[in-house]
Amino acid sequence: MDYEFISGTELFSGLSAEETREILNISYAYTKLFGKEETVFELGSVTSCAAMVLCGSVRVERPDFYGTVSIISTIGPGEMFAEAYAFAHGEKMMVSAVAAEESEILFIDTEALLESGNITILKNFLKDASMKNLRLSRKIVHTSPKTIRGRVLEYFAYLSQNAGGNEFIVPFSRSRMAEYLSVDRSALSAELSKMRREGIIEFEKNRFRLMVSRRVLT
Repeated sequence: MDYEFISGTELFSGLSAEETREILNISYAYTKLFGKEETVFELGSVTSCAAMVLCGSVRVERPDFYGTVSIISTIGPGEMFAEAYAFAHGEKMMVSAVAAEESEILFIDTEALLESGNITILKNFLKDASMKNLRLSRKIVHTSPKTIRGRVLEYFAYLSQNAGGNEFIVPFSRSRMAEYLSVDRSALSAELSKMRREGIIEFEKNRFRLMVSRRVLT
């Protein structure tokens, strides 16, 4: 197990590699390799372990009533997932987690981890939970408009605000952006092209510019 790498993750930030090793030993931590498209957690399953990607990546996804799968998020090296369910004591998972590529996953018993009494770990867990809540809240705001254009403009307004100006980079491919906004990819591309023709936006690949203010659009 690469304790140097793990001690550099958000959960173990502030701990040395040796302190990280001791905490993981107390927490009955273990690693497991998963092949591409192999399921890490099944929809409806129960877990007492939080998971961290050590290498590779994991898709968190959920099928709708008709079986169409929506990607909720993609988890990369050093990032945690399933910790909310691990703390929920028997709550069935509303999503599944699938290895997007060959991946190594670290599993940590959350009860044992908290019983270690390490204040740094507790603070890091709280910070991680807060950040995930903020990301979820942002996505709810970005997908609340009923139209594709409305969702795009909400998202672009957020990105331009963060960038401090009308020019910004979208950190997604078109497919990922469509998944994030919960819209059809082809419909999204068509709407972006229409908005460019109308002079609302300009873009080159993932670099965008809002040509009018939010006040004008509303």
